[in-house]
Parts: sequence; C-alpha cells; structure tokens
Amino acid sequence: MAIVGGVNNYSRYGSFYHNNMNHAFILTLLILFISGSFLAIMILEFLSYMNKRKQKRIKKSLDDEENKIN
Repeated sequence: MAIVGGVNNYSRYGSFYHNNMNHAFILTLLILFISGSFLAIMILEFLSYMNKRKQKRIKKSLDDEENKIN
C-alpha cells in the first residue's frame, strides 16, 4: 500500500519534492506505511474476533449435540 501510494504521490507531486526537500517524500511514505499497517491490523483483529466467535458457536453446537446423544 505504501509503495503504490508513494509512486502515485510522487507522480503527482514530483516537482514539489525536487524543488523543496526530499524529506517530505520520506515522511509521506512513513505516514502511508503507518496508516496502512494500522488498517491491516484492525482488519485482522476483526477477522480473528469473528473467527473465535464462530468457533465458540460451533463448539457449543457440537457439545449440545453430543449431550443430546448421551
């Protein structure tokens, strides 16, 4: 995500980075990387939570079915 955003940003604002300083481009890449990482972690945490919730339902269903047989 940071690479694609960096290439897109550099192609749009390349003259700004050449005329001023190159630190602004590196700062932009850093912000893109941090925000992309944060978003990815949030999505993975949500998927993990949903998976654990589904696993509890399956376990409860199987336990109920086993108790019903016995």
